Amino acid sequence: MMEAERESKATLVDLLDRILDKGVIVNADAIVSLAGIPLIAIQLNALVASVETMLSYGMWHDWDSAIRASARENHRQNAGLLPFSQNDDEILISEFPGSYWYSNGISGTWKSGKIRLTDKRILHYRARPPEMFMDIKHEDIISVRINEEADRGNINARHIDIRLKNGRTVNIIASEIMLKKGFSDLTTTPD
Repeated sequence: MMEAERESKATLVDLLDRILDKGVIVNADAIVSLAGIPLIAIQLNALVASVETMLSYGMWHDWDSAIRASARENHRQNAGLLPFSQNDDEILISEFPGSYWYSNGISGTWKSGKIRLTDKRILHYRARPPEMFMDIKHEDIISVRINEEADRGNINARHIDIRLKNGRTVNIIASEIMLKKGFSDLTTTPD
């Protein structure tokens, strides 16, 4: 007669290694019911294995090829699509991530994107999907003020208030380091 034997040296790492090396197919059905009435039925069909195992079984190749082809096509279509055009005589000073207080509409909201500072204008845009939030020429700016107090959520971020000739004030949030690098050439005046 054969006796059951337990190997005590097996660990969770050994189990995961075995699963990823050989692969596991999971077919499960679950029904959630309340008072005998089925509310939700879940059917799960899954394969858990390493990429190497899936490649050796020939399961990953078609899916991987399709994903790569889709990514190449998407990159080809979006290559060079920016929501603005830069003039040849325009010099890029700095470009950094930042947020812009967008208040056109019923309520305002912070829009995240890139702030692009050139020698002629300040732009705030999002590359995907392409959208321009702000395009301000330097000659339209009366003053630029970098607030000394940090943003509530990020101690390394600062608010910038840009006062325009038309009476509007534009609010931007960006990293303190990027602000000092990019906005040092613009006239800053305290209010």
